[in-house]
Amino acid sequence: MSCTEYSSPPYKLIAFFRDSRDSWEAVAKKRRTEIRDLKARVRDLATSRDLWKGKTKTALGQLEAKEDTLQSLQKELAEAQTLQISLRQECEEFKKKLQSL
Repeated sequence: MSCTEYSSPPYKLIAFFRDSRDSWEAVAKKRRTEIRDLKARVRDLATSRDLWKGKTKTALGQLEAKEDTLQSLQKELAEAQTLQISLRQECEEFKKKLQSL
């Protein structure tokens, strides 16, 4: 390219092209900084997500264990109540036998 392609004087063209280049460099630098910051944010969010996912899995495991324990205890309670009812009935029958003697 030669200066004859442009109608402006060379000193104005040089200043314009220098400013244009500097402006482009500033924009590119700003974008690189934004990209770096966004990558760091994505990395931090992924780490946080994995941490919460682990905590959730642990909590769900504990919940399932407690639900199993609760069901086991409820089953034992039902068996104990059934046993209590049968023992009361036996006791009543025994009392009736004693009274009849």
